[in-house]
Order: sequence, then structure tokens, then C-alpha cells
Amino acid sequence: MADNVISAYDWYTVVGGDGEYAVPAPSDADVIYSNAEDGATMRFDRRTKLSRFAMPYLHGPGAVNDLETRNQKYRFNWTAPIAVDPNDAKTVYLGANVLFKSTDGGLDWTVDSPDLTRNDKSKQLNSGGPVNKDISGAETYDTIQSIAIAPQNPNVIWVGTDDGLVQVTRDGGKTWHDVTPGGAPKWARVYQIGASPFTLGTAYLSFDAHMLADNKPYVYKTTDYGAHWRRIDSGLPDNASTLVVREDPRQRGFLTAGTMTGVWISHDDGAHWNKLVTHDFPTTPVWDLNYAQGDLVLG
Repeated sequence: MADNVISAYDWYTVVGGDGEYAVPAPSDADVIYSNAEDGATMRFDRRTKLSRFAMPYLHGPGAVNDLETRNQKYRFNWTAPIAVDPNDAKTVYLGANVLFKSTDGGLDWTVDSPDLTRNDKSKQLNSGGPVNKDISGAETYDTIQSIAIAPQNPNVIWVGTDDGLVQVTRDGGKTWHDVTPGGAPKWARVYQIGASPFTLGTAYLSFDAHMLADNKPYVYKTTDYGAHWRRIDSGLPDNASTLVVREDPRQRGFLTAGTMTGVWISHDDGAHWNKLVTHDFPTTPVWDLNYAQGDLVLG
């Protein structure tokens, strides 16, 4: 990248298909884990330009996807989340209805949790018909939607599901606890969880219920691993779901929220919110955001 300007020559392909997550390893940015739909995961090395298929469970049209998902051993979200250990580029996690873990860069996988979803069999039927069923995977439900590893301790892992649950482990997956906030909308999606870069056990998350005809924001903070939560969404728009909340690693308590209509910021840990107004940023959903080298990166 010349003169800090990103050109077409700076882009390269890390995965095919629809393209979902692309996650560089925090300890080695040349190693990138990415996936296409339904958890089809690849490991790409920028140094060698070699890719390796790294999916723990083979499925898809013509394979187990022909079965109703209630009869499948594992269920993957269309956008299956990936998380990489902050200190070890070979340790990677992939969300299904369980959490998969690999310690050798995706060559071998173990199941690191029980089913962390509501596992409602009535919502795991094939849809579509009468000629063809919708078996692309986009309709799969009761799956893990987000994974967050605490930067201070990789044994602390947060998981959010597409059916409205929040789970946490403090011992690397040996034991899990359902810490879903009381009053959160049941069946809403937890797209992202923001583990605090400052304090272990502190996390931010939001529930998106717009598919349930509820566009209100549901934003929560915990300081004790989810034992207690408090709402911090007062001042956010009532008619635009909040999709992601993260804390700036350079400034404690400075939060950025992505909503269905743009970006909001808080200077006081969610007590007050103001819309981020610029002359060239459109009114658009912001599904994820992150901080990189002092910049705010939006997706």
C-alpha cells in the first residue's frame, strides 16, 4: 500500500462463495481465517498465498443439508462466526450450534461446548416446496451468531446465538453458563458481543429483534461475566435496531454503536448517545465495526 492509499492492487481473495467472515489472526496478521456460507471455512496464508479447507463438518446441498436440520448433528448459521485466539494464530473457533475449536490451524477440530442454542426442534424444519425445498442453509436457525474472546484471557469466551441466548465460559470451554439478560427479547439475534479491551468480565452486546417486528434498541453492559446486566440504550433511536456495540481500546468508556440507520457514539459508557454525523456517510445499516490503528472501520 503506497502513500496510505488503498487501491485495487491491495485487494486479494481469501475465500469464495458468498463470503462471510474474514478474520486475521491477532498474533500473525498474515494468517487469515475466512468462510463462505454455512461455515465452509478456509485458512489463507499471505506469505505463501496458499489456502487450506478447514471445515470441521462436511455438509451442504447433496449431503446432510438434504435432511431437516433437526436431524442433523450440527447446524451452521449462513454467516457462521469465526474467532482467533489473541496469542496463538493456530487456535481458532467456529460457531455452529456448538462451538468448534482447532489448535492446529483448522486441520483437526474438537467440540468445545454443548449445544448453546435453544434447540427448538419446531424451528428446524425444511421450508419451501412443493417442488423444491429451501436447503441452501440460509434458513437454518438455532445457531451461534457471534463469538468474542476476552483479550486479557483467551479462556474467557462469549457466545451469542440467533435465537436470543448469551453464553460464557471462563475456563476455555470446560463449563458454560447461560447469562442471557432478563427482559431481553426472546428469539432476537445477538450479532456481535464486544469484550472490553480494558476489564476482564466486562462486555457489551445488543439484541436485534427487527425480524420480530420490534425495532427498538436493546443494548446491555455487564461487569461481572454476565451475572448482572444493565441497559445502556437510553438515547439511541427507538425505530432502528442496534446491531453492534464496541469500546474504543484507546479510551475507556468511549462506545460506538452500529444501528440500522447509522453510527452513534457515547463518551460516558452508554449514559448518553449522539449520532455520528459526517458529510459523506449515508443512512445505512452498520452490522459490525472495529478499531484499527486509530481508525474506526465500519461494515
